[in-house]
Amino acid sequence: MPASQTRCLRAAALACAIVPAAAAIADSIILIPDTTQDKVWAFSAWDGSLITEDYVPEDPYMSQVRSVAQLPNGKLLLADPAFGLGCSLADGVLEYSPCGTFERMVVDQTSGVCDPQQVYWFNGKVWFTMSSLTLNSEGGLNSIWSMNADGSGLTEVSRSTLFVRTWGFAPIADGFVVASGGSSVSLPSSLVKVSFDGTTASVWHQPDDTGVKFPQQVSSMPGGGVAVACFSGNYGVYFFDANGQPRQDIPSYHRTLGPFGGVSPRGCYPLGNGEVMYAGGTVVGAFNPVTGDDRTIVNSVGGSSGTIALSSFHWISKVERCPVDLTCDGQVDGQDLGVLLGSWGTSGVPADVNGDGTVDGQDLGVLLGNWGACVGS
Repeated sequence: MPASQTRCLRAAALACAIVPAAAAIADSIILIPDTTQDKVWAFSAWDGSLITEDYVPEDPYMSQVRSVAQLPNGKLLLADPAFGLGCSLADGVLEYSPCGTFERMVVDQTSGVCDPQQVYWFNGKVWFTMSSLTLNSEGGLNSIWSMNADGSGLTEVSRSTLFVRTWGFAPIADGFVVASGGSSVSLPSSLVKVSFDGTTASVWHQPDDTGVKFPQQVSSMPGGGVAVACFSGNYGVYFFDANGQPRQDIPSYHRTLGPFGGVSPRGCYPLGNGEVMYAGGTVVGAFNPVTGDDRTIVNSVGGSSGTIALSSFHWISKVERCPVDLTCDGQVDGQDLGVLLGSWGTSGVPADVNGDGTVDGQDLGVLLGNWGACVGS
């Protein structure tokens, strides 16, 4: 072993002996599934800047992932309705490690789960919507379900006849706001409010002909109310207060522009800098909800003409990551130290935790300064 690495090992051993019990600080990132390339991209939760397009790389298990949620232990749940509406063996909720490695199918068609759309961790349970081609009044499966983190206790919470087709949903003060509807006259759109126990449901917002059409993701906004990404009609992002009324303090509608002057969004989510991120088709963008300034973050196209669609972005989620947890076990400990020391002097590896191009003493200092269990930022 080189003398420099021997000295490093001795220093690390001494440091480990004197580092007090602490906690590793996690930071927030945005995850967006790409259903064309079957992978999940990561962006900054502050300003939306791209971190990596392979946070969860393509694998044999993902088919058409719509959304991502995170469990308290850091693991990721991916809702995958596979190809088109209708039950298939690939439909289900998948579990991945915090570093994006497939672990298991939590629930699937054999559990009665078909076409899961948005998945949430909320109030100590996993919640997800299911969408169906058939109307509920005719035996459809448009519904909200809940289960425990390990997949046990799977329960249908609500299959209201107010649901036309269920897509995204978000919690507000005393229930969920659920996106319902489609792109045709026969599938009228609305936002439905459902109590957390599923016993009551009512129309929370009934749009007129120029309003919400084919709503997709619903996201809770800082200070109350929701943002809704609408894919058809006057497509864009709509803002509602806690009572289902269009916001009065900011413009209640923003036409999402992207690089083309118009993008039909599937996802929307508030960023830390006050902007709202949106995703749809090949584009991830963000806009200022007060001024309307709109910018493109990613336009995933290729080919010699630069017009071939490489991606199809869907719903947006915020999760916590612990960059110095190199073994993805929720702890920064001796195993992570071993990985870092084994990568000493190399570049382009996860152990380069400060991103300066080399695994060295600065990375060691960051790791030791974050010793302990990973906690949210």
